[in-house]
Amino acid sequence: MQSRLCLDNGGHYTIIIRVENINHKGIDIVRIDFTGCTNLEGILPIIEEAKKKVTAKGQNGAVTLTLLSGMRFNSSMLSAVKEYMAFNRPYVKKGAVVGIDSALMKVAYTTTTSSSDRSFNVFDSESDALEYLTTG
Repeated sequence: MQSRLCLDNGGHYTIIIRVENINHKGIDIVRIDFTGCTNLEGILPIIEEAKKKVTAKGQNGAVTLTLLSGMRFNSSMLSAVKEYMAFNRPYVKKGAVVGIDSALMKVAYTTTTSSSDRSFNVFDSESDALEYLTTG
């Protein structure tokens, strides 16, 4: 499980879990949280852990929920995300993305999905994405 220790405004430490298996309505979902990531060093461990979780599901067996709110991209990050998306393509049966919350994020999303020949349904909230992932 990929996690990090964060200091909040009140001086308390909180563990943020970045990659985990969750169960929603009986469906096992790999939840990948890139929220607030702003550099390559921050996303590489998340990508590596996500690869492990997704491939463990077998080909066309993974359902993924990816959280991107507050994430900022540079060219090296975009390259890493494109490579990750190409890598996990055979394993992801259904995916949803939450947090395309700026014009720049929309450009980054369009760039990565078009170059990797992938697309995911985009949602404004995690609860809406979970509903989509657990229907049909």
